[in-house]
Amino acid sequence: MSETHTTGPQILITPARRVAVNRPDYKYPEPDISYPYELPLINPGAEMGDMTGWTVTQGNITSAIYSKVPGAEGSERWFYPNQTSISVMHQDVAFPLDAVGAVDAGSIRLEVSFYRSSYVGHDKSRVGIQYIDEAGELTDIEWTELVAGPARGSGIATWDRYTYLFDVPVAARAIRYTVSAHRGSGSSNDALTDIHRAALILNP
Repeated sequence: MSETHTTGPQILITPARRVAVNRPDYKYPEPDISYPYELPLINPGAEMGDMTGWTVTQGNITSAIYSKVPGAEGSERWFYPNQTSISVMHQDVAFPLDAVGAVDAGSIRLEVSFYRSSYVGHDKSRVGIQYIDEAGELTDIEWTELVAGPARGSGIATWDRYTYLFDVPVAARAIRYTVSAHRGSGSSNDALTDIHRAALILNP
């Protein structure tokens, strides 16, 4: 499977951070942030009716709606990989500046959750996380398990929510959140996903 990488998000150097570079005794203000802090993924449940916020790098993923497949948590739409063997999409999300101190102290983990559903249980999905530093460099990707959601057959779809924890490396300033959907059999890729979330949490 090939992957396409684009330049990571630009990290703004604020006036306070410029001062800190020139004055080693500079004290950052107390961070104004509480945890868990949910990162602002754009269009996390396909609710915009299109792929706004996401970059599809392989296959074909679309925002879908169908009477027998209501979305998770009472929503209408979800992500559908269409007639593809593998489809991949991603988006980059920057950390808030107020989280930088805790990240660099090794105090932060990343909690990822999303919903899965499928037609007969052969088609599987997973999420991969990469971290981006201030230079825009990406770490190697770390994947969740590749599994199928609950099978609906000819009935109304149901969804299961899956949650995973990732260690956040020192100097990370953003994540690349990648979703891949894999067809196991048949012509349609029914590895459906919905309502993707990523949150910074404090280490216990």
